[in-house]
Amino acid sequence: MARFGDKIKELRQKLGLTQWQVADRTGVSNTYISALESGRKPAPPHVIVTALAACLEISEEALWNLARAEREERLKQRIDGIPTSQRTARSPESAFSKFDANPSNAVLEQAIQALRETAQDPKQRRLLARALETLAKSLRGKD
Repeated sequence: MARFGDKIKELRQKLGLTQWQVADRTGVSNTYISALESGRKPAPPHVIVTALAACLEISEEALWNLARAEREERLKQRIDGIPTSQRTARSPESAFSKFDANPSNAVLEQAIQALRETAQDPKQRRLLARALETLAKSLRGKD
């Protein structure tokens, strides 16, 4: 079964949107979008699925069917006594391993997005993202 968060991420990337843009267009926080995509949050309630479907240009029914299936699976696991908080943390090294030492603008943007998706502490994530954005501007010559 495809995870709801994987589908959201796939659709978002296909449209060339950032998590921040999706969050802004749906009325939720970028942290929530990140948590959905990484599986730290379960599939959302119907009202958020409706907003996501409109933003990500997919039928509401198709997205809701995926969300409902994931919600039902999590409920089944809870009833069976299986913890729903089982998740595997991604290592920060693996998130940045694909970036070269002489980055282009697109690679820098990917690095910034990877940072936003991998840093666990929101304060740390913001500080690191600002530092990376400052570095990116200086590398581009936009001090």
